[in-house]
Amino acid sequence: MRRGTGPDDAGRWRRRTLWLVVGVLAAVFAGPTAAEAAYPDSVLGSVPVSYWRLGETSGTVAAARGTSPSPGTYVGGVGLGAPGALFGDADRAAAFDGVDDEVQLGGAPLAVGGTTTLEGWFFWEAGIALVRDNTSSAGWILAFDSGGQVAYRAGGTQVATGRSTASVRDGWHHVVLSVSAGATAWYLDGAPVVTTAAGAGTAPAALPWHVMGNGSVATISE
Repeated sequence: MRRGTGPDDAGRWRRRTLWLVVGVLAAVFAGPTAAEAAYPDSVLGSVPVSYWRLGETSGTVAAARGTSPSPGTYVGGVGLGAPGALFGDADRAAAFDGVDDEVQLGGAPLAVGGTTTLEGWFFWEAGIALVRDNTSSAGWILAFDSGGQVAYRAGGTQVATGRSTASVRDGWHHVVLSVSAGATAWYLDGAPVVTTAAGAGTAPAALPWHVMGNGSVATISE
């Protein structure tokens, strides 16, 4: 998950990986011809506030890097050490069972009314929400299932993407929610799906972020 200035206008994106970043940054995506093992350097080069690889093999702490790193906490017995998604990199992944597993992430709160981006790579198999803040019906959600359709929530305002939930499951997808001065944009695999001129509400994000909660089943790497 990333918070920043938005995705690359060229729509560049990397195959088969998921990484979670929260930060104020310029989005930088290495192309598929670059060495896969250099991907973490590409992420850190975009100056995230926090970057979680989720590659731990034991313990309950999700290590973070970035300008203001905030370690996360694995909850519910997350399956650590699963095969990772990044080609050419031995880093491992975290598997979530859809029962009580999630990772809770802190970090700097979103700048309501400013420019911010949430993004990540997901292999979503089942469940409701990919990433949400600590609110119930207000606040922020990167993507969630709403009656068989994917929607997102920005500052308490819900927006439908027009994409079916089935179309983004059972495969790796890069998901981006970008907000700037109240306008929102939602991207899937580097392509814009929805843009709104003034779609964001003013509700701040309540921490921690919940990744793969709400009964979501997935394996996450990067």
